[in-house]
Amino acid sequence: MRQTVLVAGMEYLSVRETAEILADPAALRGLAEARESEQAGDVFYGPEAARALLAERKR
Repeated sequence: MRQTVLVAGMEYLSVRETAEILADPAALRGLAEARESEQAGDVFYGPEAARALLAERKR
């Protein structure tokens, strides 16, 4: 029995990208590190945070 599934183009690309990320151990490690950093409070948001980090690097 043949079946056909109709999926929007952007949805297909999104699912495909997700599959590629899940197949990449380095990407998964990077995501895990990012999650840990966020949970530890080591993540800053917004332009003011970016400016503060850049100013700190210049010192």
